[in-house]
Amino acid sequence: MIDELNARLCQHARTTLPDVLQVFPCLDGFDVYAGDGHFHAHATHDPADSKGRKHAVGHLFTRDLRSGLLHHLCVADQVERKKEHDMRALKRMTLAALRQGAPKGRKVLYIWDRAGIDFKAWYDWKQGSGIYMLSRCKENMALVKCGDLPIERNDAINAGVLKDELVGPSGSGALLRRVTYQDALSGHTYEYLTNLIDSQVPPGVLAWLYKSRWDIEKSFDEIKNKLGEQKAWAGSATAKAMQAQMICLTLNLLHLLEHELKEEEGIENEAEDKRRQKRLEQAREAVKKAGGVLPKTLEMVRRSTQHSVKFIRWVAIPSLAIRPLETRLRRPGDPLRPIVSVVYWTPLSPFGSQRECRTPARKHGEGAGYNQTQGHGLASHRGKTR
Repeated sequence: MIDELNARLCQHARTTLPDVLQVFPCLDGFDVYAGDGHFHAHATHDPADSKGRKHAVGHLFTRDLRSGLLHHLCVADQVERKKEHDMRALKRMTLAALRQGAPKGRKVLYIWDRAGIDFKAWYDWKQGSGIYMLSRCKENMALVKCGDLPIERNDAINAGVLKDELVGPSGSGALLRRVTYQDALSGHTYEYLTNLIDSQVPPGVLAWLYKSRWDIEKSFDEIKNKLGEQKAWAGSATAKAMQAQMICLTLNLLHLLEHELKEEEGIENEAEDKRRQKRLEQAREAVKKAGGVLPKTLEMVRRSTQHSVKFIRWVAIPSLAIRPLETRLRRPGDPLRPIVSVVYWTPLSPFGSQRECRTPARKHGEGAGYNQTQGHGLASHRGKTR
């Protein structure tokens, strides 16, 4: 049931949240996900192995780089493996699950670290289901160069791109694309590998996409250090999958709530925006002094990778975070009303206890009780940020 709720939430959120990749028309036909494995500490009642040790619980998650929504793919196999490899887990999944609801004719691009490289698997998924991958080359990888792709040097998007080549692993019929890129700030050189051969997608965009893979690591950091989800709730695989879905549902609701506060109330995290702008200006100055060119991609996309601690604390304040949920419950045609109803009335949810803490509104002025406490959260937040 929780996975269905999260799916409905994501379906609605995709039509509501801004698409940060719309600045790249070359990606219009793609759903783009950053993927990685993530571990929680074992549950108290998890069985121990023959040496009396208990092992961490693995999951595979993806983050939609268009909307910022988090998705749970699967729980790692803890029966046959102590620590299941990412590709083994991906191969256990159905093609429909890997496409994550993408309509027929739409392509899916996964951005994975080096643990996601398997030439045959990605070749089969590309040929049969339009599923593509983008990763980094391994140090011991022996690739045969087959040709060069043209690079539009006059386009600032491709700043830092040194090579754009067609390559192939020896003994395999798979044709791949290798992009060599030098970071303008650090001076480090990286090699990216993809089975997306289409030259309509500039190599500079591919380099930026892999850089954006770090967004999912930011989500993991928020899960553990800001939301405190560091340990599995229960021993069964079903319970662990439900926990992962609840984590996704929580982060996605936070994402949607933060967006609605900005659109409907004019409240946004201006302090973080200023810090982001300052970092960009510092990067421009550093690259200019070094005689280089800052890639245009770094200036084209403005996105938030985490929710601030201040915002999460505000959500946790009784009488404040619960208010937007109650507003939605009063909207008969709201597409999120069934989801919000479940979250609102579930005793175990963080909102369940807050219902009991609310100050009753006075007869004249429905929000009187809510407004009395606004000075501790929303009102003060608004005063500082508007």
